[in-house]
Amino acid sequence: MSTNMRWIAALLASNAVAVHPNFRSTDPSSLEAVLAGHFLGRSPGATDYLNSDEFKAASANDPAGASLLAASIAATTLGTVPQGIKELERLVSKGTDTAITTCAALIASTALMDLDDVESALRVLRKALDLTAQAPGDGLLRAVLLQGIAHRTWDAGEVGTAEAEEALRNLDHFVPSTVPTFEVSRRVAGGSHAILAEIEDLIRDACHSYAVAASPDMGARVERIAVERPTIYKQVELRAGGSLGDMQDRSLLASLEGSRNSITWRNERGDEAVVHALYVFEFAGHPQARYYRQLAGVVRGLMALGDGERWLLRESLRLLRHAGARKHVDALLRRLDYYGPLEVLKEETYQVAQQCTRIGQLDECNLRVLAVGAACLDPVLAKELLARLMAVRHVAPVQRGFGWQSHGTRIETLWPAIFAVAASAERLDEAAVTFIEDLSHTPSADLDPSYARSFPQRSKLADETLVAFAAWAESTQSAELPESAQAARDLAGHPLVPPLPTNPSLGEIRRTLNAALAAEGWPSNADLGAMEPVLRDKMDQIRSSASNGTFTFGGVSAAALAVVAAEFGANLWTEIAAFILDPAVARQDKTGALHRLSRAGEKVPADLIKTLRDQARDLLEGHSTFRESPLDPFPEGLQVLGSLRLASDGDLLVLLSQLLGSGEDGARYEGAQVARQWAMSGMSEPWLEVLLISLSHSADDEVKGVAMNALCHLDSGGDGLTEAAELRALQLLHGDGSLVPRQVLNGLKDGPRRLSAATERRIEHMAAQHVHREVRDLARTVLATNRDNRA
Repeated sequence: MSTNMRWIAALLASNAVAVHPNFRSTDPSSLEAVLAGHFLGRSPGATDYLNSDEFKAASANDPAGASLLAASIAATTLGTVPQGIKELERLVSKGTDTAITTCAALIASTALMDLDDVESALRVLRKALDLTAQAPGDGLLRAVLLQGIAHRTWDAGEVGTAEAEEALRNLDHFVPSTVPTFEVSRRVAGGSHAILAEIEDLIRDACHSYAVAASPDMGARVERIAVERPTIYKQVELRAGGSLGDMQDRSLLASLEGSRNSITWRNERGDEAVVHALYVFEFAGHPQARYYRQLAGVVRGLMALGDGERWLLRESLRLLRHAGARKHVDALLRRLDYYGPLEVLKEETYQVAQQCTRIGQLDECNLRVLAVGAACLDPVLAKELLARLMAVRHVAPVQRGFGWQSHGTRIETLWPAIFAVAASAERLDEAAVTFIEDLSHTPSADLDPSYARSFPQRSKLADETLVAFAAWAESTQSAELPESAQAARDLAGHPLVPPLPTNPSLGEIRRTLNAALAAEGWPSNADLGAMEPVLRDKMDQIRSSASNGTFTFGGVSAAALAVVAAEFGANLWTEIAAFILDPAVARQDKTGALHRLSRAGEKVPADLIKTLRDQARDLLEGHSTFRESPLDPFPEGLQVLGSLRLASDGDLLVLLSQLLGSGEDGARYEGAQVARQWAMSGMSEPWLEVLLISLSHSADDEVKGVAMNALCHLDSGGDGLTEAAELRALQLLHGDGSLVPRQVLNGLKDGPRRLSAATERRIEHMAAQHVHREVRDLARTVLATNRDNRA
């Protein structure tokens, strides 16, 4: 077979083959140059080229090359990926020019990995490797394919060091000067042999970098940092860095000029250089590809937020999870779940569920996708996936150098995914029983905290399952797992709460109060007596420190515990009033107490109400620490002001309007939360309903959802605005994401209004067909509640 090494140069040294954008020739473009331009992002009209007479002429001279070009464009273009992969695989099987075969295999394997089809990606690379021979240049081609196999093996959760070592041995027998010359750009010094030497250097660097990544030797990694990078490596990184700088400049200018089109410029989107660098490192099998997956994912995520294109969001999620960027994946999953598009979350979850079948592919990021996206799975697929997850729960992940993962981390990632999938498969109680069995056979007490953080939600479990948790908590098997045993008791509603000692800690006080709240019971007088001096002294200490300019850094809120204890009868109301009215005390120390106080209602004694009314302005004061936004007025204080009716309607309207219009980050969300608490406390003023209807049109979905939830709780007495509120609820029930529909449905479930006929029909449709399982379940609950109210 012949070997036209210009094809491999088009992939790995694209600038040396592509037509320079500023110095276009009048001569027809070569097929290799068009392919190089495609990966450089310089061929927006590639489809037009494939329909041109120029391409037809080139196809007659080089049918295999023309097929490679057309298939490569299809495999890397949205909407035609499967067709492109199929043609590339056909080219590999056909085995004409070995360079074309190699290029087809590299591009096909990259596209297949985008689909998480690791088996097919490895198969096509190995097929191409079998077709290479001993012709000049084949040593380099074999090395590229072997390193590609190592690269994809790592992506599959395994280690391919043997292939990387064999790739180096093949490079030792490669001599660039023995390869027939080919045409390169006139600006390339040294001609085609110099380009092949640079490609060889890049593959060697990939092999050595891979060996370091797979090794736990930190010293080798430090030494590797000091090694000078190959020319191609430096060129693509320099171009990508310059592109990102230009994108930032354009975004800033567009923002300052008030333009919404902050990314697009001329015919470029702005991510071309970053994506090209990613392609080069993917084709070279270089570990640096993982960094560029994350970078490209971030860039495309930013572009999606600006342009709203769904495919960019899905690309961003795919790239970030393939990069192992856990924090980014978590943030993007939360956005998709809450705000939509839910179809993007569903599509990516289905791909992970159906394609990630190897144990090593079930890594942290993919398990997080399943944990969040399981609500979009149909029961049949969920049952199949559940069986697969259950089968690997005791299989430790492959430990690969700096990709090491603890057993505890694995538990905390795997079990939430199992419970989420089990809920969609309608097998949650069965999964919970298996969880109890695993607890009973835990090999190490060190895993206790990890299991304790992995318990399922109580509200979704059957009574007999809760009984099973309670039984395990009291069995001898739980003796070495105290945190898990306490979590099981809390879950079952039978917390083990010993009597408080004479001088209890805040943690012990919190546990006692939580147990009383959960059981709808009452702490003993002895326990209340033990709490009082501790909480009183702690609040005095915080006030004393605050007067000297010293503040705490969070933790258990003594003042919030004091309010709960006072509601149960503890003699603490006087100290609570002094604490929350002290302007020196930091807001973060007051927040929990004010939240509780705004919900206390009739439990607050009359003399305290009078004190708070007389000093109402002090409720809105308090230092903001460096971690807090200094919103004015203080939202939690404003909640108390309205919930306990400590100010006139006029004052409340002015203060809430001041908060909503402040322009500070989070001000409108906090204002909506204040209005919701007022509505839940029984306030039903028309001006509040007007404000909430306005907030329900906010561009911020969180503000929109809170405002609509508040409207559902607001009992306006049947005036004309009620119809407007119901119309807005109906509109928001058609929204994307799960957050706003759940906020509205929760409001309709708990609020005083009956459903209108139109709203009931919409909720019936949601109960049957909504993408998100939790929205469907909540819709069914709302319908049942509405029927009970009518009965």
